Amino acid sequence: MVNNDVVALCTSIPIDKCIDFVNDLLENENTLSSRCPLSISSIMKSLKLFLNSTIFIFTGTFNKQTKGVALGSPVSPIVANLFMSPIESYIFASNNRLCICRRYVHNTFFII
Repeated sequence: MVNNDVVALCTSIPIDKCIDFVNDLLENENTLSSRCPLSISSIMKSLKLFLNSTIFIFTGTFNKQTKGVALGSPVSPIVANLFMSPIESYIFASNNRLCICRRYVHNTFFII
């Protein structure tokens, strides 16, 4: 039994790696143009804007989050899931005796 709790997942995601990963996913998606009128470059520009717009007010002072994706942003859970998917894929591919896998937000539970 393995329980993996990713501490502060959203604020731990490296934005540059995440942007590269999403770009690679979009480049390898064959049916994107039939499902979405936007170009990959337009999608990536929007994603970069969303992920780098992390200004917030705390006790009357403007601050900028310097690491990870912003908590509460609509795009953050999507990015977190995309970021965790290669890790889970590696676990599934490397272990053929995996019986149960459950995930809730940033917790992953495996029974081998």
